Amino acid sequence: MDGNKMAEGNTAQDGLPERRDVNVGFHQFTEGVRQYKQGEREQLEWFWGYLVDELKQSRDAASQALKMDWQQIYIVLTGGANAEMLETCMESIARLRKLEAANRTRLAETSVTKHIIEALNYAKEFGAMVSMTGPTGR
Repeated sequence: MDGNKMAEGNTAQDGLPERRDVNVGFHQFTEGVRQYKQGEREQLEWFWGYLVDELKQSRDAASQALKMDWQQIYIVLTGGANAEMLETCMESIARLRKLEAANRTRLAETSVTKHIIEALNYAKEFGAMVSMTGPTGR
C-alpha cells in the first residue's frame, strides 16, 4: 500500500476505508453533559452507550445514525452546544431510540421472564446484586 494513501487517511492497509473513531473520552463526555438538563443528559447517556456498544465508536456511523455532522455531535457531547443545536440533537436521538425500540426483538412473556425482569429492575434501581433460584417454570 502506498504510504501517501495512509498519510491522507483514505484507506487502511487492507484497502478498506479507514475507520474514524470518536475523539471524545468518557470523562470528557460526562463533564461536558453535566451542564445540560436531566432529560437531555439521560438522552445523551443513552446515545453514548449506543455509540460505544452498537456503533463501535465510529464517527461516521454516529453521523449517519443521527443524520448530523460529526462536528455538531462532538460539540453536543462535549457540552458546547447552543440551544438550537442541542434541540436538533435531542430530536435525532429520540427518533433513533424509537427506531431501535421498534427493531428490538421482544421477549416472550412468561412467569420466568417476569421474575427475571423484576430482578433486573430491582438491581438497576437499588444498585444491588441479585440472584435467582427455583424451577424453570415448565
